[in-house]
This record gives sequence, C-alpha cells and structure tokens, in this order.
Amino acid sequence: RRMSGAAAGSHGYYIRRPGGTRALLVEGDLNIDARTTGWFNQEIINIKPEHVSEVVVDHPDETQVRLSRGAGKDDFVLADIPEGKEVQSSYTLNRIGDILERVRADDVRAADKIKFPDQMTTATVKTFDGMTAIITSAVVDKDNWSRFSFDFQPPPATEEEKAPPTAETTGTADDAAKSTETPPADQGEKATAADKTAKADQAARPAKKAPKEDVDRIDQKLVDKLTKETSGWVYKIPSYKFDLFTRKLDDLVKDKEEEKQDEKKEEKKEG
Repeated sequence: RRMSGAAAGSHGYYIRRPGGTRALLVEGDLNIDARTTGWFNQEIINIKPEHVSEVVVDHPDETQVRLSRGAGKDDFVLADIPEGKEVQSSYTLNRIGDILERVRADDVRAADKIKFPDQMTTATVKTFDGMTAIITSAVVDKDNWSRFSFDFQPPPATEEEKAPPTAETTGTADDAAKSTETPPADQGEKATAADKTAKADQAARPAKKAPKEDVDRIDQKLVDKLTKETSGWVYKIPSYKFDLFTRKLDDLVKDKEEEKQDEKKEEKKEG
C-alpha cells in the first residue's frame, strides 16, 4: 500500500498477479483481510442453556461424564458418581449447560486439512426440542480443534397434544334455541347492515404486523442450516469453550467432607 500522487493523494496499491513480472499502481481501497477469521462467520452455534437436557462426554480412556435434567428442572444431575466422591457444587454442574451457547471459532480449516488423532473426546448434547449435537474434539499441533454434526428427532407428542380439540359450549339450552330461530325481516335487515358496517371498519384498520420469528426455535430447519454450514469444516475453539467440550469427571466431583474429617481424626490418633 502507498499514497499515490498520480491519484490526487488518495490511497493506492501496487498489485501483481502471482508469478507475474509486472506490477501496477492502482487507485482504490481493497478491503481484503489476510486473516482467516475475516472470511467466515465465527459464531458456529448459539443455543441458550435452558434448552439443553443432557450432556454426555466420552473420553478416550473410556471414562464418561453424564449429566441430565428433566423438563422444567433447573439443575443438572450427575450420574455414576464414584464412591467416596460428591458433586463440587450445583454451579459446577450447571455451568456445562452453556456448552452450546455462543460457540465461536478462532480459526477454521477444511476437514481434510486437519488429521485428528485416534484419541478423541466426543460430547453428545441433547435438547428438550429434539436436537442432538455431536462435538468431536482433539488437540492437534497444540491447538484445540472440534468438528460438529447435528441431528433432529421431534419429541413425542404429549397426551394433551394428541387429544382432539373440543368445542366449548356456553349458555343455556334456551340460548341455543334462540340462536336458531329465524329473526323477523326488519331485524334481519338490521343485522345484515350492521355486519356490512363491521366488515368495512375491519377493512379500514391497518393490517396487523406478522409475528416476529422465534429466534430461539429449535427445529429441522435450524438443524439443516447448522449441518450445511459446518459440514466439511474443523474449527479452532477457545480454551474456555473447549474445556466444556472435554469436561472430565474429576472436574465435577470432590472428596466427601465426612471422609476428610475421618481422615483428620485418624491422623490425630496416629500423632
């Protein structure tokens, strides 16, 4: 880049085709970012924590972390807690609910450009809405890389949703009988005139705005979009999010307090 006197003081560039022998001084501003992040959408997925129902993290050493919660429940429950251990805190468990929220990439590569090792960690995340996200992660050349795949299976309908709608009836039998009676001619003409007036008033009113699209809706359309955007790509993930993708059981549990107290008592006796 240089200031071009020939271009009346505006910015200019020297450009040359790769392998060419001649350079040209051109006028204008080339907004070309040499960084990879300038060429793709860094936000991979953004699902709010309240949608997440289950997280299972499978490690290469065959250890597993499994957390789940029922509909309407705020706190996750950790399965298969080792003997002598207890959950560190509910905050520690619930933190993993952020696993799909604002997932951003620092870099991206074509899938065939990054060779994942045999030892990989897989996080399977399910939502109440029926989406499943599978995140495969590994450290390659000292960087944190993850690839994504998505599936959608609509949750089974509840009994209330299966039940056919029933018409609501109000009023008495006399009211129903009156509604079926033929009104006198003059009343019928008045009713027709009133109906026309009401329709004219309704037509004169401004049309209602269409309801805003539910940006938090998780459905097949969203899953298809995510699949299209992420297929064939591997993403470099920041450490704070990569840690959630690869969370270990030791990160979530601690020694039981009562056992610690017993150990202290034994130490005092031996002392």
